[in-house]
Amino acid sequence: PDAAALSDGAAEHLYDRFLALYEQEWVPFDDAVPALRALHERGIPVAILTNGPEGRQQRKARELGLRDWVVGVWTSESLAARKPEAETYLQVCAALEEEPGDVLHVGDDLRLDREGAEAAGLQALHLHRSARTPLPPRTITGLSDLLRAL
Repeated sequence: PDAAALSDGAAEHLYDRFLALYEQEWVPFDDAVPALRALHERGIPVAILTNGPEGRQQRKARELGLRDWVVGVWTSESLAARKPEAETYLQVCAALEEEPGDVLHVGDDLRLDREGAEAAGLQALHLHRSARTPLPPRTITGLSDLLRAL
C-alpha cells in the first residue's frame, strides 16, 4: 500500500508489529555473557553505551541476560548526546568515576565506537566479527580476543 494512504492508526499498527518482530530476533552473541561474566569475576566494571532508545535498550539488556553483568546501561537519549560525540563517552566515564584514558571502549562500529571513543581520550577496540587476517590495528573478531588481551 501507498505509505501516504495509511491512516495514523494503521501506520502505528505496522510499526508496533515491526518492533515486536524486531525484538523477537534479539539474541546475544555466544561470547557475550561468558565474556561479561569473566570481566565481572576479574573485578573489571563494564558499562553499555548505545545510541538506541532508552526503554528498548534497558529492556534488551535485561532480556538478553546482560544486565546482571554490567554496572549500567547508558543511552544517547539519557545522555542527551550521541556517539561519536565525545560527551557521550565522557559522561559514562564520569558516572563510573574513571579517567577516560583508563577506560577501554569496545564496539562494532568503527566510526562511532573506536574512532569516536579514541577522539574522546579513551582506549578503544573495534569488534569486527567477520574481519579477516591480518586484522587491522586495534581490531578484534570476538570477545574471547578481548579476554586474552587483558
